[in-house]
Amino acid sequence: MPLVTPAHIITGPGSLTRLPTCVHERGTKALLVTGRNFCRQTGLTGRILNGLGEVGCPAVRFQPVKLGRGAWRERV
Repeated sequence: MPLVTPAHIITGPGSLTRLPTCVHERGTKALLVTGRNFCRQTGLTGRILNGLGEVGCPAVRFQPVKLGRGAWRERV
């Protein structure tokens, strides 16, 4: 699987509102990668996933799984 780096970075006021449309203009699906807790605890994950769904761009959230003894493994 090739690794693609972002060609378009969205910043500034209103960037979260513009994000779903910008993502949808570049593709039909999205993979959301966040840190372990911040986006979920602040509600950003839900806002992003809902926004992407509203523009017809389904998304999957990449989240790590704790295996025990402090080991982490990623899952999609």
